Amino acid sequence: MTELVASIENLRDKIIQLYRIGQGMATPDRGVRMTIEPFEETRTNEQNDKMWAMLTDVSRQVPWVLNGKEQKLTPEQWKDIFTAALVQETNIAPGINGGFVMLGRRTSRMRKKQFVELIELIYAFGADKSVVWSDPKEIERLRAEAAI
Repeated sequence: MTELVASIENLRDKIIQLYRIGQGMATPDRGVRMTIEPFEETRTNEQNDKMWAMLTDVSRQVPWVLNGKEQKLTPEQWKDIFTAALVQETNIAPGINGGFVMLGRRTSRMRKKQFVELIELIYAFGADKSVVWSDPKEIERLRAEAAI
């Protein structure tokens, strides 16, 4: 174990030296600190497209209670509901002029694994509500037509 720690520290020192050389800062009187951390990629564009297609399908097919009235929600509203369910956390802030605002989660910062969990949650919910899933490309075509 001690050898592994020594190897990692040696690697860290070498990386710092390379960084300093690359930045023209390899002088004895200048200290530079660098941190190396593991990084997991965020969700892909394909995952994002799939999520929005699924949210659009749910919004068209599943009524939900909003302000005491059953109605169809927007894909954005469904995103807030699903992301809050995924992390099992509710963030509610007081509104500026009264009432309350539920704050959703940013899916653009989700890691791939968490995004897969979100999509699986939407699939499970949709299966329970008999949602018929459409193709993400078809949803994009419908959005483009709606924008014309």
